Amino acid sequence: MKRFVMRVIQVYEFIKHNGLSSFLHEIVYRNRTAIVVEKSLLEFDADKEQSENYPIGVIELRPEFLAENRFNYAVKNRHLKATHYLKKGYGGCAIIRDEKIVGDIWFTALDRKAENYHHPDCKWLQISCAEDHVYTFDMFLSPDERGNNLASLLQTSALKALRQKGFTKAYGYYWSDNVPALWVHRMGKWREVKRLKVNRFLFFKQAVA
Repeated sequence: MKRFVMRVIQVYEFIKHNGLSSFLHEIVYRNRTAIVVEKSLLEFDADKEQSENYPIGVIELRPEFLAENRFNYAVKNRHLKATHYLKKGYGGCAIIRDEKIVGDIWFTALDRKAENYHHPDCKWLQISCAEDHVYTFDMFLSPDERGNNLASLLQTSALKALRQKGFTKAYGYYWSDNVPALWVHRMGKWREVKRLKVNRFLFFKQAVA
C-alpha cells in the first residue's frame, strides 16, 4: 500500500512540475537511446574536480535520519522514495540546504547478503558489477534548485564517498535526449561503455544493443 501511495504522489508531482506530455514520454517510448557509462574511482580526484565552494552540505543518508525527521525533503515524493530505497538496502547521498534535503543520488553494490543485491536496471542495461564495483542511479534535484550547478557537486560528493568505501569503479546511465544529464557526465569525465535502444510501454521495458 505504501508503495502504491508513493507511486501516486510521484506521478502527481512529476506532472505538476514537468507537464503531462513529459510524463507520457517517460512511460511510453520506442528506440530511446540509453548511454551506459563508467568511471574509475582509482583515478578520481574529488578535491580537484570539486573546486567550487557551495554554502550547502552533502551527507550520506541513513535510515535514522528520516525515521527521526532529522532532515525533511523539499519534495514529498522523494521522502517516500528514499525510505523505500533504504529499506531495500540501497545507499544514498543528499544535498542539504536550510535543514531540507533538496537533492539526492543513490547507489547499490553486489551484496548477496542483502535482500536485493543489485538494482533491476543492471539487468536491462546489461551491467555486470564485480564485488568492488557500484551502480549509481536516480539522481534528483528539487525543481527550485535546478540550474544552480548542484548536480556536479552531488555526483562528485557521492563518488568520493564510494571511493572511501573501497569501490574501484562506478557505473551509471543517462538518456541521450537528457541534455543536462549528458553534460554532467561529460564534465565528470565518465567513459561511454555502450548505447542501447530501449522500448517501453508502461511497466514493460526492453533494451537491445
